[in-house]
Amino acid sequence: MCQTIITNNKIIQEDLEFSANCKCFDINKLRNKTILITGVTGFIGKQLVLTLLCMNKMHDLNINIIAMARNKSKVENLFSSVLNDKNLNFCIQDIIEKISISGNVDFIIHCANPVISRVFVEQPVETIEAITLGTNNILKFAKEKGVESVVYLSSMEVYGIIDVPAIRETDYGYIDPLNVRSSYSEGKRLAETLCASYSSEYKVPVKIIRLSQVFGAGLDYNDSRVLSQFVRSVIDKKDIVLHTEGKTVLTNCYISDAINGIFTVLLNGQNGESYNLANSENVFSIKQIAELIVENNPNSKVVLDIQNVSQYRPDTILKMNTDKISSLGWTAKIGLKEMMNRTISSYLEERNGIGK
Repeated sequence: MCQTIITNNKIIQEDLEFSANCKCFDINKLRNKTILITGVTGFIGKQLVLTLLCMNKMHDLNINIIAMARNKSKVENLFSSVLNDKNLNFCIQDIIEKISISGNVDFIIHCANPVISRVFVEQPVETIEAITLGTNNILKFAKEKGVESVVYLSSMEVYGIIDVPAIRETDYGYIDPLNVRSSYSEGKRLAETLCASYSSEYKVPVKIIRLSQVFGAGLDYNDSRVLSQFVRSVIDKKDIVLHTEGKTVLTNCYISDAINGIFTVLLNGQNGESYNLANSENVFSIKQIAELIVENNPNSKVVLDIQNVSQYRPDTILKMNTDKISSLGWTAKIGLKEMMNRTISSYLEERNGIGK
């Protein structure tokens, strides 16, 4: 156990300790190192910061963390319990601005990224700028600092519409460049090409992770992700309302498994390479996930209310092959049912004020 509890939320604390004790990578490679993490007010960025703090408490690693985000008040709220930690420093700036951080930086995990589908449609220019300009700034900074390793968090959406049994890192499908919703997926593709280009031309040691749907304890109760909406509905004893037919099939991954995968690629991955990060056993359609959740929640049912689907990605089947990341020593541990149960328990703690 940590000598100092990072969070009073029991489920999140368990997840942090699980990652702090992960055997997929050698945590001693992080000892006395400085790690820059962007997008720390997001779900994954925040969990990475808390996990590193937990590693420090459990293993006395003296990891120095530079946590970057745009919104100072949100940072102060999200990290209120650890603001005074001597190993945690914040950099408040927009990722599309030049990065000016003094001192040594050993590792970078680039998480800053738009995540809301509605924004991709309503603000496609800003979506493209945040992804491409932000990533270019990070890669320039990594080059200047001579870092040991960089991880860029990309997305399964780079695969587009594709018909293969299980998508490998070399498989690519169709994306309509004239659909403004493609501002996200095309932006991600270009950002990946920037990573490959910096690796080839300037030898920047960057690795790419293509994330599946990452979910779990620690998501804000008002998070806009579709799975969050499902869980919130059953907690509030409301129906789960689908605005599409829910045919899209996604591969999901629990947050602690995702965190362990990120550190595995950061420390063990090959430069200039991409890695799928998913639980290959968690492959369900959106409708199937909704139906699974309501099975144990009789106060809710699944209701179809089809609306304008332009803000949603076309129906696709995205089953991701994870052989490549598994070859680095990583494996997913948390299945869909446990993922949902842990998330619901965590949400209930937060809503009832237990974790505040």
